[in-house]
Amino acid sequence: MNYYEILLCASYLSNFVILFSLGVFVFIVNRKSVVNRTYSVYSLSIAWWSLFSIPMIAASSPEQALFWDRVCLAGVIFIPSTFFHFTCSFLKLNAAYKHLIRFFHVVSLCFLALDVAPFFVIQTRPVYLLKNF
Repeated sequence: MNYYEILLCASYLSNFVILFSLGVFVFIVNRKSVVNRTYSVYSLSIAWWSLFSIPMIAASSPEQALFWDRVCLAGVIFIPSTFFHFTCSFLKLNAAYKHLIRFFHVVSLCFLALDVAPFFVIQTRPVYLLKNF
C-alpha cells in the first residue's frame, strides 16, 4: 500500500469508529425514541460504508476489490432512505410521510438486490493513486 492508500484507510477507519460509536451511543441513550433509532440506523449505514471501503482499497486483486466494493455499497444504498426517515422523525412528520418513507426503503431494498448482480458495479479500476476503486 502506498502512502495515499494508508491515509485514506486511516480516514475511513476513524470515520467508522466515530460514526459507529455515535450511532450506538444515541441508540443506548433512548431506545424507545424514533428519532434516536432512525439516527442510529443512518449513522450505522455510513459506518458500514466506511468500514468496508478499507478492504476494497487494500485488495490485492480487482476481483477482491469488486467483492468488497459491493459489500461496502450495501451501506451506501441505505443512506438516502435512512436520512429521509431520520429527518421526518426529527421534524415529527413520520405520519404525514409514512408512505414515502416506506417507498424509499423499498427502493433501497431493490438497489440492494441489484448490488449483488453485475448491474450496479461492473468493475473496479485504478483511480489516481489507488490500485482499486
